[in-house]
Amino acid sequence: MSSSGIAAVMLHPGHKVMLVLGEGIITLSTLHDCENVCNDFSLNAKEPIVDDKKVSKVMGGLQNSHIGVYVRNN
Repeated sequence: MSSSGIAAVMLHPGHKVMLVLGEGIITLSTLHDCENVCNDFSLNAKEPIVDDKKVSKVMGGLQNSHIGVYVRNN
């Protein structure tokens, strides 16, 4: 978790590995950053990622416990 308590989006500089959303408070800005990183990852992937596989590619990087609870319940 960042020192401010806001969740941080960490990404690989070469867009080769999906983002990691860490612990902390998820803000609209954080979600916007996640969306941008996910789009960049999909666009720069070596092999095209089909739409029905994009969510499964992202899920491993969503390490925020609030997201985990939401996914398990929905």
